[in-house]
Amino acid sequence: MLLIAAVAVVVLGPERLPLAARALGVLIGRSRRYLDDLRSQVTEDLELGQLRAMKSQIESGVQEFAALADRGGSLARNAVTLLDADTSETPMAALPEHDQAVRRARLSRRATESWRANAPTTGAGDGHPPRRNRRHIGAAQPRPLRHAAARRRNRILMGIAR
Repeated sequence: MLLIAAVAVVVLGPERLPLAARALGVLIGRSRRYLDDLRSQVTEDLELGQLRAMKSQIESGVQEFAALADRGGSLARNAVTLLDADTSETPMAALPEHDQAVRRARLSRRATESWRANAPTTGAGDGHPPRRNRRHIGAAQPRPLRHAAARRRNRILMGIAR
């Protein structure tokens, strides 16, 4: 580096050396900006290529899912038709599972109706128990802390009155 500077002083002379150094600095700055722009464009192109690849993968996945959904829908329709054919041959009342399900439904309906008839109401008649008063939640806090704000306010007011 020192050798290049010595040759530049000899060739250009001390009068033109500052102008040449300034021009060289401008050229180096332009080249750096150009290389930075080029590097950013290359990275954008690479990212764009990756995004396109991801898009194609997602689209293929969506198509596979749509095909599976169509196949599943046709299977469901076939199952429904088979079930309809089976139930037409055997009435539901003859099946023991049906009797038990009907009994459970009736018992749960009766239990719900009796609870609503005997439950305390909020006054709206909706059958739900009354809501809890939320003002009592602060009772878990110690009394001196609970009333500290009121005490401060009273002291301020007493000071103003004097």
